[in-house]
Amino acid sequence: MPADRDQRDERRRAILRILRRTRIGSQKDLVSRLRMRNFEATQSSVSRDLRDLGVAKVSGRYEAPIADLDPSSPDDFAEVTRFLRQVCTAGPHMIAPSVALAIDAAPWPEVAGTVAGNDTIFIATGSLGDQKKVARRLHDLTESK
Repeated sequence: MPADRDQRDERRRAILRILRRTRIGSQKDLVSRLRMRNFEATQSSVSRDLRDLGVAKVSGRYEAPIADLDPSSPDDFAEVTRFLRQVCTAGPHMIAPSVALAIDAAPWPEVAGTVAGNDTIFIATGSLGDQKKVARRLHDLTESK
């Protein structure tokens, strides 16, 4: 069974690479691109992979999470920070869902969860103190880079 898990993990890394380099609008297209890279995959396995990877469908295409967060990495939010600084108005290519997924995956115990719309993110916290910690973290991200 470990070989199956290794193959699955390798396929998931390939999915993330594909999504970061190519516009993919359907799971069928993703299965085809995986096969071109010698990965056997079905639509149902790709569907599970996308769900488990935190991939969102935004504006008709699949978007990989903004960052694969690693709690030991100081640059977990480098890409999120870049987007936070650039975003001024809403448009057809929304990033709020990807940013919310990155926040949900972050090792921030003060975040209870997020809800994202096209251009809005709601961050739930358990207390006013937790709310202040999150606000400080977000402020530090945009100021430090």
